Amino acid sequence: MPFKYLGVPLDGKKLTIANCQPLIEKMMCRLNHRCTRLLSYAGRLQLAKSVLFAIANYWLQISPLPKKVISHIESLCRRFLWSGKEDVRKTAPVSWETICNPIAEGGLNVIGLGWWNQATLGKMLWNLYQKKDRLWIKWVHHFYMKGKNIIDYMPKTTASWIIRAIFKHNDVIMESDDWKEFDLTGMYRTNRIYRELKGPNPFIPWNNLVRGNWARPREIFILWLTCQRRLQTNDRLARFGTLTDGKCLYCDEFETCNHLFFECIVPNTLWQKVLDWLKLAHLPQNLGAGIAVVHH
Repeated sequence: MPFKYLGVPLDGKKLTIANCQPLIEKMMCRLNHRCTRLLSYAGRLQLAKSVLFAIANYWLQISPLPKKVISHIESLCRRFLWSGKEDVRKTAPVSWETICNPIAEGGLNVIGLGWWNQATLGKMLWNLYQKKDRLWIKWVHHFYMKGKNIIDYMPKTTASWIIRAIFKHNDVIMESDDWKEFDLTGMYRTNRIYRELKGPNPFIPWNNLVRGNWARPREIFILWLTCQRRLQTNDRLARFGTLTDGKCLYCDEFETCNHLFFECIVPNTLWQKVLDWLKLAHLPQNLGAGIAVVHH
């Protein structure tokens, strides 16, 4: 030691930022690909969820990553989502913590790497609890635990860094109702422990507008921004000093989300034509009182 196994560095000491640099460089290579410049918000979101987090998850399944590395990876993904480039700093309309919430809670169901890393370490704890026939599990039981109950075991300060990381959240994980269910079924579910560690948030009344919507992903993302009150309308641009005049382009009224989609004569006419075509006797007037304002 140190050496690499299947591309992941193995070391007797705690992983450093330098050890994780190959992971960061690999993700930056995907972000800087020329094809990503043409992606919309929805396309960049899908890339971050499917490709980038899959790369990070491979490392997270093996060892705990330093908090600075996780924070740096999430920062790269956040910049890429809002600007299209990982090296461009831009104020995020919606906080990353909100984006990591489930859709029913107003987020975009992006995995939070910090909580996910704790959940994957919980899987190692589960393997130790089940005493599976693996060499590393037998070694931990023989060298560290020495016949002690895993529920009450607390590693000493002289124990290996990865052993301390595995048992760091054992009280929270093993006392949860999910763990009791795992004990009955004999199967550990990382996503259940992830939700347990992350904690619940109140349901958002408008989540059904985004979830199960048949519209194109690009339009769904714009709808999500609108429900969050974070769409870059003229009133917001004027508030931040980007524009000096917040008037609507179609009329002289002040442009807000409600005005842009419902109050202005142009969208009103459009809505009426669509509803007439669908033969629906309904005229939407505003975004609705049920849409909650989500702050940073």
